[in-house]
Parts: sequence; C-alpha cells; structure tokens
Amino acid sequence: MHRNGVVSVGIVVGALGLFGGSTGVMAHQGLQHLVPPGAAPPAGANIPDWLLRVRGMGAKERSRILAHADRVGEMRAARVKVEGPRSRSWQSDGVGAVWVGTASREITPPRGCPLAGYGDRLKTVPLLYNPRLDPLYYSKLYRPSEGVADPLLVKAIVIDNGERRVCLVGVDSIGLTQLIYEDVLQAVQPLGLDRDALLIGGSHSHGGGGDAADQFLWWLATADILDFRIYSHVVEEIAGAISDAVADLEPARVGVGHSDAGVGLSRNRRGDPVIDPEIAVIRVDGIDHQPKAVVFNFAVHGTTIGAENMLFTSGCMGQARVELERRLGSDVVAVFLNGAEGDVAPNGQGGTDQWERARIWGEVMADQTEGLYESIPTATEVELAGAHIFVNLPEPFLRPGFFLEPPTPGNVKIPISGLVEQLNTNFSGVRVGDAAFVSMPGEAITQIGLDVKAHGDQIGLPGSFVVGLANGHLGYMTTREEYFQGGYEAGATFFGAGTGEIMVDSASRVLDLLVPPSGSRRD
Repeated sequence: MHRNGVVSVGIVVGALGLFGGSTGVMAHQGLQHLVPPGAAPPAGANIPDWLLRVRGMGAKERSRILAHADRVGEMRAARVKVEGPRSRSWQSDGVGAVWVGTASREITPPRGCPLAGYGDRLKTVPLLYNPRLDPLYYSKLYRPSEGVADPLLVKAIVIDNGERRVCLVGVDSIGLTQLIYEDVLQAVQPLGLDRDALLIGGSHSHGGGGDAADQFLWWLATADILDFRIYSHVVEEIAGAISDAVADLEPARVGVGHSDAGVGLSRNRRGDPVIDPEIAVIRVDGIDHQPKAVVFNFAVHGTTIGAENMLFTSGCMGQARVELERRLGSDVVAVFLNGAEGDVAPNGQGGTDQWERARIWGEVMADQTEGLYESIPTATEVELAGAHIFVNLPEPFLRPGFFLEPPTPGNVKIPISGLVEQLNTNFSGVRVGDAAFVSMPGEAITQIGLDVKAHGDQIGLPGSFVVGLANGHLGYMTTREEYFQGGYEAGATFFGAGTGEIMVDSASRVLDLLVPPSGSRRD
C-alpha cells in the first residue's frame, strides 16, 4: 500500500428537484412535539402524510414534501447498496515506523441554512420563504440561521502502520446519517479505507447545520428537509478531509491513554447517579517529539448553547478543541469524538451567559485532556486492528405516550418503518494499540456505554470506548429498565424495550473481533 495517495473527491447528487438539499447531520429535541400523547393515525393511514397533518399542514404543503420524500427515498435505495460479508475483521502488527496524517476542513453552511438540534426553532408558517434571511431558500420548516459564531469543521486523522491504516473523523454536527457515511466511504475506498477502518462521528453540537437528514422523521424533528446542495457539500468536505489526511502522512509517534479526568464535567440529565467521567486520548507526536494531533473521546450533550441561538457554532466541545490546539501548537489537529451521551448534559463550570459558559467548559475540558495527553508515552510502532458488522433492527415505531415520565396509560404504537434507518446498520471498530473504539449509530444512554466498556474489560480490552452518533443515526437507545420509565430518551427509542440490548450486543461483537491474537506484540 502506498503511504500517501490522494483521491479525487467528486460527489454527484443529481438534480436539485423541489428542495435542492442536504443530508447527514441529525437533530433532536423536537420528537416529543411530533404527535400529542394518545393521538393515533386511522387504520390504513399514510403515516408521513398523517404526521404532516398533525403539524397542521395543508394539502399543497403536504404534497410538495411527500413528493420530495419519494425522490430522496429513490436516491437512498440507489446509493446505499450493501455488498460483501456481513462481518469482517483484520489485525496488523505493522512493519516499521507508524505514519500519521491529519487534516481540517470547514463545513459551515451558507446563509439561511437552518440549525439542527432544537424543536423550538420551528417556523410559524411552514415552507414560508424569507428572502432577507434566506435568499436561496434553504429553510423550509425551521427558521433560517442568522450568522456564524464560530466555524463548523471536519477533523480527520489517519494512522498507518505500514500494513494497514485506520481513520477517525470528528464532524461539527448534530449527528451523522447512514447515507452520508455510505457516500463518504465510496469516495475514500480507493485510499485503502473500508468499513472496518473508518469511524465518522458527529460532535452533537446543537448549533450545527440542518437540512442534513435523508430520513423523513428527522425532517420534522428539527433537522429540516433534505437539501441536496448542503448534503453534497458536507459529503465532499468530509471525504476531502480524509483525502488530505492521507496526503499528510508522515513518520510519527503514537500513544494511547484514558482516565476518569472528566469528573465534574458532565451530569445525568435524568437525575440518575450513573455517569461516565472517562476521557480517552490518542496522542500523536512528530518524529521530533513535537505535538501533531490529539484525539479525545468523552460523552456529553452539546446543549451549553440554547435554542434561542440562531448562529452556527461548534458549542462547548468545539471550544475544548480550539483551546487544545492553541495550547499544543498552531499546527496541531484536535479531533473530538463523542460517547454514549443520550442522557448526559454538560455540567456548568462557571460563566455569566451561555457563550461564556461554553468557553469555560471547553477550557476545563482542555485542562483535563491536556493533563492526560502529557502523561501518555509514545512509540514509533503501533498495532492496528479493524472490524465491522451489519445489523438489521426490528420494525420501528413511535410511542408518543412514552415521552412522558411515567408513560401515559395505553399502548399507542405508530409504525414508522421507512422513516428512520433500520436495515444494514453499520457497527465499525478500530483498535490503535491498546485502545479500541467502536461506533454507536445514535444516542445511547450512559449505562449502555458502560455495558460496552464492561464487555471490553471481560475480553481483555480494558481500553474500550464508544464513539456515539457515528456511521449512522437510529435515534436514542435506552436500557429496558429506563424504557419503561418513560421520558424523552424512552420516547425517542424507536425499536422497543430491547433496543439497548441490541446495541450492547452489536458493539460487543465488534470488540470481540478486535481482540489481539495470541502471539501479537502485546503478548
């Protein structure tokens, strides 16, 4: 395999159609407003049409949106084509020195594109055109953005040990859809990266771009309607950042570490005492021992900046990344990967307004990450491993009464098959030395993340970490116990009480494939 190589990234999405579009960056905190508790569609109803009726839309608006949904569905069917085995993995001790490449690209959407993350940003009149704030008509259901507080970025790192390479990507977005992952993957496969070597995670900033989901349900739940213009830009820049990182490959030193340094930085927003303060770090230095990159993994919701904000921002996680790069050096690339953040909120560290609170939280997070970074020894050789499985989920449904805590009496289930991701869900994992990272396609609650880590402990991978909102977005994932307690996380869990068990089992299967064989360098 060539150490360096650049692939031409050209994503052709097709005609703009009615809503020229974007997909891939998820939304949340609008789901509980989709359907009033107790409401149910009549027998044989067209569910998308019924959901739009519940939103108060007239026949003309519904017709336009449903026609666009049909076009997007046809595109998805043509582009998400699963080929090859349902499961695969590889292990590599490496030959010679490790090489590492990094890159950064901007994905800040153009003027008028909505923000994704809060249902409170809904327009009073759907599909209303605002030529002053949104001259190119990006915002359909949600209010247009009003400017940029700080740029939204993609950060990529590629690690190559002479035999194989892996890639970790952090994106300033509310999440990441399966379709974006598939399109990026297709673009970077010529670079020697496949499903078993590529993790792409959204930061879960609630100030990221909307117009970014191909699945219909997310259009109504604060992500707005797919706009292919935005989608094409997002895919091209993520793939471009990966290509740039491959072109940047050079000899380096790599080390990994983890600790509970995040104590006090997060809280369980349900009042549950269960939290996960663990921070995981990959340290990368140049061959001259100067800092080159840092990857840090921590579970937290990007909600320091509230719903009233209409400026694009990377949020408190982006502030931590900026601060780390400032401290370690102007050429250093910091990559943030979220964890099992479904029920996790940032714990305030001080500040008089939301912007100052985000900045201070980021500084404290940078303090803790930098301290861990400085304690990690590095080496010029590293073992790598990769694994991937496909998982099909059961039929999804929406239970409006479960957004309440406790759930309302009754058992109204609204089928939503075809409106959210369900089939051929990606679970991917990579191991860098002693640290294993496994994707979680959505928002798992803390206990699910801890259960995955516990499995890692049991199989000899004590450095096992969940990368949340990665390689797809299924919604929320709760444990069976929490599902029947009700609340936002339960209502937004679409695959029933056993969803959490499916997630833990799937991630654990990937970790099993990453365990180093006997006789490896670790032994």
